[in-house]
Amino acid sequence: MLPNDQPGSADDSRRLTRHERVTIAASFLIGALLLAGSFLIAREASPTRLGGWTEGLLLDLGAAVLLVAPIEWFSARLRRRVADADARQTRAIGSVRAETQDLTDRVKTLDSRVTNLAELQQQVAADTTRQREADQDLFRNLGTAPTRETLLEALKRAAARKLIGERGTRVPIAENAELRLCFLTEDDHRELVVRLENIYGHERRKWNWLADQDAAAFFGQVADALDGEQELRQLNLEFAFRRLSATLMLADTKQHVRPIVEYFPDQWALTEYEIITTDQYGYGITHSRPDRIKMDAHVKTKPWLDYDSYERAHEVASYLFPVTPPQLEVEQQRIHQEGGSYSPLP
Repeated sequence: MLPNDQPGSADDSRRLTRHERVTIAASFLIGALLLAGSFLIAREASPTRLGGWTEGLLLDLGAAVLLVAPIEWFSARLRRRVADADARQTRAIGSVRAETQDLTDRVKTLDSRVTNLAELQQQVAADTTRQREADQDLFRNLGTAPTRETLLEALKRAAARKLIGERGTRVPIAENAELRLCFLTEDDHRELVVRLENIYGHERRKWNWLADQDAAAFFGQVADALDGEQELRQLNLEFAFRRLSATLMLADTKQHVRPIVEYFPDQWALTEYEIITTDQYGYGITHSRPDRIKMDAHVKTKPWLDYDSYERAHEVASYLFPVTPPQLEVEQQRIHQEGGSYSPLP
């Protein structure tokens, strides 16, 4: 097969190469000439033994040469079919090899991804652990040496982890005081805001702790406001920040008290959804529970109840998340079914 005769299409087995065409044509031509020569000798030569022998020789040679043409044609087709089959097999083998290599590459890539994902998982776990430890240190230090920077960073981290909600978290200004300091951030956590609230959640004053103010200057404003309301004697910053530290550390370690609004040591916490115990059992009463009023009486029968802690949590919850008319209706129906009379809550 000549170099230009590579199989490339479905019709290759029906095509003859130039060499094959020349061979077939030459065999036809030479065979025809030999046969013609034998006929001429038969007509013109004398009937001698040599003439007869020459005629027979040319006739046999011509017939033999003519047989080369069909033999070559069939041989050519057979060679072409064999070549086509070899080419198809070669292509099939090449395709299988390519698919196998592609599969091998994918497996290697997958192995690499698995390795990378495993490393990523380890890295994320390590980074998370370090960040949690840093958060705990940050929350803990609020109870000893708070600054604007540490307080703002602590509130940012608490908000990012959903430890506190958008309303922030609040603490009493002193033990058993009704006024609260509520700490939160605004303007995408760039502004540190402190609100003075009463126990009902009504805002009395609001301050933005500016970046150039130290703690003494800022809380001097708070003291002036309390002095104007004749409540300065109640302000206990040491108590307030220790309670804030304890509140954030509680939310950091106990997921069920998130987002925490206020902590009532040692047993109860108020979240945006419920009042709930701070132990591992998380016994709670959701603000939206239809029989919320009944549950208040039910909880007070529990032998494990820290009554003072619960009463403070329940009181604040009733102000910040008041009982709704449907909940009052449920309570009225319950009392009516039990044959009693209903008295509205004070």
